[in-house]
Amino acid sequence: MSPTSPTPAPSQVPTTTPTPNPEVTPSSLAVTPLSIGLMSPTSGERWAAGTVYTIKWYTSGGTEPLTVTLDYSVSSINRSWTTIAGHIADNGSLTWETPNATATIYLRAFVNDSGNPTQSALMIRNVEVNEAWTPPLIMIIIPVALLFTVVSALILLKWRKQKQALAKS
Repeated sequence: MSPTSPTPAPSQVPTTTPTPNPEVTPSSLAVTPLSIGLMSPTSGERWAAGTVYTIKWYTSGGTEPLTVTLDYSVSSINRSWTTIAGHIADNGSLTWETPNATATIYLRAFVNDSGNPTQSALMIRNVEVNEAWTPPLIMIIIPVALLFTVVSALILLKWRKQKQALAKS
């Protein structure tokens, strides 16, 4: 028979302290803050009413997939918003027809990350929407008449040269 060692008292049981993993730190577990920026329109840009434009944005941070909502307001940044497109994929651009009214509109781009933790970011830009400019009729007639005159003169000159060449032969 082998001698048995006495059972240590609970206060004498060795405890192990977990050693920290150098690859996992609190900062490596942190989520990059989410942000969104608008490339188009630029602040104060002028767009024509009732015209199609491309809204362009970029996002950074967060975890995929991100969704974007684009809204506009014609009164101010603290008033009601009308949705242009809601919860769309973060693909960086969307074409949109401006309202058919002269006003300063506020364009809001909102990005949402439903990951853990959830986060969101937004950016607001103002755009001047003016009446679409149509040239007066005279500005269309003069160039057309001028083009007709030049083409007619070239045809007439070519015809005269051909006539003179036939007369010489």
